Amino acid sequence: MVFNQLRSYLNNAASQDYITYTVRRLSELAKDRRFKAFWKALPAGERTTRGGMEIKQSWLDTAPARRQEKYEGLTSYWDLQKTEHQQRLSELMHSWVIVEKATQREWAATAATSHDI
Repeated sequence: MVFNQLRSYLNNAASQDYITYTVRRLSELAKDRRFKAFWKALPAGERTTRGGMEIKQSWLDTAPARRQEKYEGLTSYWDLQKTEHQQRLSELMHSWVIVEKATQREWAATAATSHDI
């Protein structure tokens, strides 16, 4: 649903503020999904002996080896307080989502290599 909203914003030339907010929200949701997958992969004993908050605080959201290999270790950092970074992010999202017609899954996999500061 949020991904469809991003697509709509990009198609209708919405403001950079809307696009930036939506990209951040999508990133948060994707990160939550990655943590849930990590959590489910933990042995049950570890989940019960360590608290969920402790595990989440120690969890490193790193891309799996196959994705790091695919993107050749690329990691992007965005300072979204800067207008030029917001502009570039909007252009990149338009390219991925509208021009290249990336799916939400593809977007999430690629976006996992990007971080805002």
